[in-house]
Amino acid sequence: MPDQFDLFAPAPSLPQGFKYQREFLSTGDEQELVRRLAELPFKEFEFQGFRGKRRVILFGWQYDFNRRKFQRTETIPHFLSPVRERLCCINLSSYRIW
Repeated sequence: MPDQFDLFAPAPSLPQGFKYQREFLSTGDEQELVRRLAELPFKEFEFQGFRGKRRVILFGWQYDFNRRKFQRTETIPHFLSPVRERLCCINLSSYRIW
């Protein structure tokens, strides 16, 4: 991180750590993904008796903050596999994570 920021530099267009990949999904793939995601049972996030305003769905493992233990959840839906595979192929080596 620089010692002093440049006041006149353009603001970054994406949050730090994000990468934009043009045409990552075709229009048809995007519409299908949105349709399929809308069918999933998203629920309010729960943390120690409080409910968050965001709705989430977890795959694989989940930490239950009320019971203080991990529990198995649903496996990732098959329709997400192609997107997951494409994400794995993106070269992020030139991006600084921290």
